[in-house]
Amino acid sequence: MRALIAGGSIAGLAAACRLTEAGWDVRVLEVRRDAEEGGRAIMLQPNGLRALELLGVLEPVRSRGSVLSRVSFYLGEKLLSRLDYSELRHPHRYAVEIRPQALRRALTERLIELGGQAPEFGCRVVSVEASEGTIRRLGFEDQAGRTHEASGDLVIGADGPASTVRTGLGIHCRYLAAPEPYLLGTVSVETGVDEVAIYCGPAYADGVVPLPDGTYFWDRVTAENRDAVTNRDPAGWGAVFSGRVANGQRLAEAIKSWGQLTLVEVRPFWARSRTAAGAILIGDAAGAVHPHAAQGANLALEDAIALGEAVGAARADYPDRLRRMARRRERRLRQYVLWSLLAARTYDAPRPWMRPMRRASLAWNRVGPVRRRLMARGAGIG
Repeated sequence: MRALIAGGSIAGLAAACRLTEAGWDVRVLEVRRDAEEGGRAIMLQPNGLRALELLGVLEPVRSRGSVLSRVSFYLGEKLLSRLDYSELRHPHRYAVEIRPQALRRALTERLIELGGQAPEFGCRVVSVEASEGTIRRLGFEDQAGRTHEASGDLVIGADGPASTVRTGLGIHCRYLAAPEPYLLGTVSVETGVDEVAIYCGPAYADGVVPLPDGTYFWDRVTAENRDAVTNRDPAGWGAVFSGRVANGQRLAEAIKSWGQLTLVEVRPFWARSRTAAGAILIGDAAGAVHPHAAQGANLALEDAIALGEAVGAARADYPDRLRRMARRRERRLRQYVLWSLLAARTYDAPRPWMRPMRRASLAWNRVGPVRRRLMARGAGIG
């Protein structure tokens, strides 16, 4: 059986590993020109770590990321609340912060180790084609602009929130909020912090997270820094950011040009369906959660494991198994999309009336049973 995967990032590579291990012949088409991508980082939660363990790649991933045991919330220098992964009832009572390119390299190495083919880069999917009512082919352009065609028994759309495969299948999306802008950055500055540190302020909850070779941070765009962001002014932006987080001035001073920052528009959604005859959507192509939930990559890894369980044996009934798997994954994604929006409104508190809700939520974190329940939800195991 042949699988054709559009998208060679986390979901696509994890699915390629799982299906290759089950005996499928897998081809991965990736629009990037290489496996590198800067400006971001990924938090792998216990549910994602369990998926990586099943893929046989957990230890290489751990060695390339920062292992973290707690999440702390601050107002200025005052500690408001702390969540400790050691309280979880799970084999993996920690999180791992890792650069996406490091995670992609680990998955690619595992794919090749299993006898699979590395992703083909510079392949931009431009069309989805059916044969006798079943999706069988993808049209794509290479880096020189030449058009090609690839086919498979199963087409997998793992090509992100702006999925060409999803559009080609005619699947519409349900968007649950207006786009929200955030600035992301990674710098070669070590702050000595060994936790996920979240700093709460008026209309923002900015984060600082250690990486093995520096620090990752995010900053919500608000009225206070919007002009600097619009004008691509790193000094103006840095003047605001320095007052928002501990070590903010050191982090801001490491930004020498606007190109070191990544501006993203966060908009949670889910696809109204994951499947069509001969095709399925996984990862961000099927839907995206708000980053404050820290579950996007983890749900994508879960998708890959579920896909392998559904079609790995390539039995005659695998299309039915695929549809049942898709319905289960749709329910789980929708739960986390809604929960992530609640987390975003609670922590960012973009309206003044939401700030009492944030204070109440952080106060509840000091109540043991409630804290552990919230932690389990955030860790993907509750």
